[in-house]
Amino acid sequence: VAIMVRADQGPFSLASMLLGIDTFLLALTDPENEEKLHRLLSFCLEVVFRYAVAQHEQGAHLTSIGESLSGPDVTSPKMYRTFEWGYAKRLVERLQAVDILLAYHICGNATRIVDDMTATGAAVLELDYKCDLAKIKAATAGKTTILGVIDPSGVLAFGTPDFVTEKVREELALLAPSGGLILGPGCALAPETP
Repeated sequence: VAIMVRADQGPFSLASMLLGIDTFLLALTDPENEEKLHRLLSFCLEVVFRYAVAQHEQGAHLTSIGESLSGPDVTSPKMYRTFEWGYAKRLVERLQAVDILLAYHICGNATRIVDDMTATGAAVLELDYKCDLAKIKAATAGKTTILGVIDPSGVLAFGTPDFVTEKVREELALLAPSGGLILGPGCALAPETP
């Protein structure tokens, strides 16, 4: 059995929690803040890494981070590449050096950055139902594993069993060939999910 635990925030999201989401997102737009933001992100990278190592020491095989604010539904792909990608890549490399695998999640439609997400080397990309399935399959095939991408609310929480079956079959037809898929929700399940 592979045990995956949740670190929850990656460096980008942790930095936003420390500064406050509004303050952090506004700071990204001012070039005068760039050096300070990179120092903060480096600190957050270290915190996330140490937490993942502690999880591994307790028996976890994989850890995961969520970086939803860094996705195209909130920030631009340019901001993603400037303030998120390098930290995700370094985290993956540092974790791989101590035999820890990483699942990397970004909510929303991450289709425009899925090539970049794949290039981090993360073992698993947890992708949302808003993504273009054909494009994410092409970007990840033979490089990483997709976890998701069934709509957790519209399908799993509120859909009929027949609708769930239909959506699962659609996803399997597009994403399962040649492997690289862990079928699951595209994000957190609502508490009322049957």
